[in-house]
Amino acid sequence: MLGVIPFLNAGTYSFDTFYRRSLSEISEAAGEHILFDRIGNPKFSDRLYKAMRTPDITKEDRRLQREWERKYSTTEAEERQRIDESLTWQRTFGVESKDLPCLVFVTQPAQKIGLLRIARHWFDRESSWEVFLRCFCSWLGQKHVVTLATADLDDAAVSRRLSRSLRKLTLKVNERLQSKGATQRDTADERVQPIYCMVISEKGKESLTRSEYEQRAAKKDTLDILIDGTTLEVRCRDAQGTVHDSSIRPGELAMLSEYMEFPGKWIRPRDTNAGKECNSLDAANRMFYAARRAVGPATEESTDRFFKRDKSAKGTKNRRFRFDPHSTLKYLVSLPT
Repeated sequence: MLGVIPFLNAGTYSFDTFYRRSLSEISEAAGEHILFDRIGNPKFSDRLYKAMRTPDITKEDRRLQREWERKYSTTEAEERQRIDESLTWQRTFGVESKDLPCLVFVTQPAQKIGLLRIARHWFDRESSWEVFLRCFCSWLGQKHVVTLATADLDDAAVSRRLSRSLRKLTLKVNERLQSKGATQRDTADERVQPIYCMVISEKGKESLTRSEYEQRAAKKDTLDILIDGTTLEVRCRDAQGTVHDSSIRPGELAMLSEYMEFPGKWIRPRDTNAGKECNSLDAANRMFYAARRAVGPATEESTDRFFKRDKSAKGTKNRRFRFDPHSTLKYLVSLPT
C-alpha cells in the first residue's frame, strides 16, 4: 500500500480547497491500494484510513477531533494550522517550496518515493480542476498503478516506475488542458462541467454533473426512493404505491448511504463511519432507526421491506442490518462532493 500527502503554503492554499472537496472521489478511485492523507480534522479523513483504524486509533482520533474543533473553530485559524502542519511535513520529507503545491507518495513506513507537482493552471478554475481530477482518478485505477502500490518491490524500483508514470500523467493533463475546448469552449454544450455529486442507485455508485443529476432526479415518479443530499429531502413509495415525503439529517444520510452502497452486506450501525462518530452504541443504533424511518413508514414490518435485520445476531451490541432491495427497486441517493 502507498500513502499520499498533500503539501501547500499560503500562496497555493486554494489548491487545498479543491483537494479537500474532491477527496471522497479521489479515495473512491484509489480503491484499497492507496491511502490519501488530509491535513485537518480527523473526522473528515480518507475512507480507507477510517476502515483500517484500530479501536485505540479511533478513540485517539475522536480526541483529536474534539481538540481540533476547539482550537481551530474559525476559518482563519484552521487555514493557518493547515499551512503550519504542511510546513512541518515539508521539512520532514525534504520537499522544496518550488514544488508546491504537490502530492507526495510515500511507502509504509513513511519514505518519499514520488512527487506530483500540481501546476497552478490545473486549479485556477473549476473546469481546469475537473480536467485534472478526471485524469488523476483514471490514472489511479490503471493496472500498473495498482501493481506499483501492491507489489513486493524495493522502494528504489517503485520510485523509478512511479516517477515515470507521474511524468506521463503530467503530460496527459497538460495535453487535455491544451486540447480544443479544454480551457476555452465556444459553446455551453462543449464546456467541461464539474462533478456535482456522487450518487448511489441500483446501478452502483457514480459521479454526475449537475445536469446529469437533475435529469435523473426529474424521473422521480419512476423511483421508489429518492434522497437529495443537498436539500436532505426524501421521497419514497410504500408497498401500496403511496408516495411519502420526509427529510433526513446529514449523519443519517451518511449512515444510510453506506448500507445502500453495499446491498446484501450485514453491517452494524456502530461499524459505519457515521456510527463511529456517535458517542455510544445506542446512539448509533438510534441514528440507524431514524434513517430507516426516513425511507418508509415507521412500522417494523414496512421498514424491513428495504432493510433486513439479522435475527440470528443476539443482543443490542451485535444487532446488524443489510440493505436488501428487490430486483425491481429503483432508487437514487445523491451525496454532495
